[in-house]
Amino acid sequence: MKKITAFFLALAIALTTFVIPAGAATKTKVWNGKADTSWYTGKKTSYNIDTPEELAGLSELVNSGNSMSGITINLTADLVMNDTSDWNKWVERGKLPKNVFTPIGKSGNIAGGYYPFCGIFNGNGHTISGLCVNSGRTAGLFGFVYHGAVLNLILEKGVIYGYDNGKGKGVYAGGVAGIVDGGVISQCENRMQVYSEGKLDMASGDREAYAGGIVGSIHPENITAIVGGLVGSIFFNPLLMNSGGGYAIKESGIYDCVSYGYVKVMSGTTGYIGGIAGWGNNGIIKNCMAINSWDANRGKRNRGTIYRGRILGGTYSCKITNCYYHKQNNDIKGIGQNWSTAAAGIVKDNAVCKTYEQMISKSFAKTMGEAFVYAKNDRPYLVCDLNSPVAKTAASDTNASKTTKPTVSIKNGKATISWSAADGAESYIVYKKQSNGKYKKLIATKKTKISIKNVKDGTQYDLLIKAVYEDGTKSTIKNGKFSFKA
Repeated sequence: MKKITAFFLALAIALTTFVIPAGAATKTKVWNGKADTSWYTGKKTSYNIDTPEELAGLSELVNSGNSMSGITINLTADLVMNDTSDWNKWVERGKLPKNVFTPIGKSGNIAGGYYPFCGIFNGNGHTISGLCVNSGRTAGLFGFVYHGAVLNLILEKGVIYGYDNGKGKGVYAGGVAGIVDGGVISQCENRMQVYSEGKLDMASGDREAYAGGIVGSIHPENITAIVGGLVGSIFFNPLLMNSGGGYAIKESGIYDCVSYGYVKVMSGTTGYIGGIAGWGNNGIIKNCMAINSWDANRGKRNRGTIYRGRILGGTYSCKITNCYYHKQNNDIKGIGQNWSTAAAGIVKDNAVCKTYEQMISKSFAKTMGEAFVYAKNDRPYLVCDLNSPVAKTAASDTNASKTTKPTVSIKNGKATISWSAADGAESYIVYKKQSNGKYKKLIATKKTKISIKNVKDGTQYDLLIKAVYEDGTKSTIKNGKFSFKA
């Protein structure tokens, strides 16, 4: 396997102003470097995996010729592939961590090895951290996805490094996948570094380098491909429809994805670098958000050509819909190089540049669509992300609601009611139940405490407390419907 040399070392990863949540505590220990295939029996259409060893086993199975067509793989726990304490220095120091992962699936030809992943991988909102890939031709958690799908997955604190091994036309590197052909990548987020190293200073030949925050290159077909039965928990996904015997891809492309981190292309010929995808053909990138920093190296003689796009590095006919990127460099647009023609159809660069202040607004979260959720004073998060600040707050509120109730103290005929603040609430309305059984507004307040005077001994008071949010919506606070007797 090719080693990363000092000549190609990148600058330290450039951090953005966005807050990236720390990795959550995981069920499993750090990967031991071995592969476990014992979970796969070949007799089911759905399998659950919850250890790094089982993930490595999936790679071993697919790269041995089992495409997993018609099969769903459910990730049911967060995974740690390497110690992540110094993950952002792995490339900088020129030394990879202990465990190097082989991408799931590889592209090529029958003679040179052609083993695509054709099933569904459902991350179920879990996070894979510490992933390190150093692979020829195709590099990513998945090397090659063909008529398959990768859904609901978070990748953080890792490195994807792809290099040209001379066994194919160029090199493709992406956080989720190197190449996607006729498949779907949906509701995934990448917070890793991605590198794509093409052949340098070649006198002839075509050895392009492609790098994307989510996918190196997407070549989707406009087909309806049966990709397997979905059993168990899966987040609602409008791209997949029940076909009777399983689920089918309705439209191929990259949907509802977010890309952070650092992306770099090194090529002496031609390179394409994109926040979401390096290259795209005949597909669609929709409802995606790119917040990347990047760099490029054009070879020893500085003769390579690098095309940069905030969403898509280059394309002939890949469409961009409702995609946004963080304002970092005004002269770089959504599409780096647009090769579309009138005959084949002109592709419009519909990507929109947004400032940080715009991205943290509630209206922007709504614009991103149902796969995203608003986080106060932060950018939108994927609804599926189990470790996002929004999910953690909701979990905390759920746990607290089991024990936390408004408190009532009565003294000298005055009742004082206090309650815990609701996250994101601008104010509160307290209602009192009437003799006809209906609740009537008693008081509106921005505080979490009110007083009721002249309460009568032995009388029961039934109250209801609702939180009022910025957009005017109201919801009952936890344990907000309660009674007390004076």
